[in-house]
Amino acid sequence: MYQTRIVLAIIFFGLAAGRILYGDIAVGILNVSCGVLLLETARLYKLLEAK
Repeated sequence: MYQTRIVLAIIFFGLAAGRILYGDIAVGILNVSCGVLLLETARLYKLLEAK
């Protein structure tokens, strides 16, 4: 389950880089924050699976 979230986070970071390069800073920051949230939930899923 956490692998899917990591892949989605990478996609969001790629979208953020594209948005920031083309001048849409607000959407880029939103994409970065979504990517960070996905990475955090992936980390929590991995911790829960370890128990």
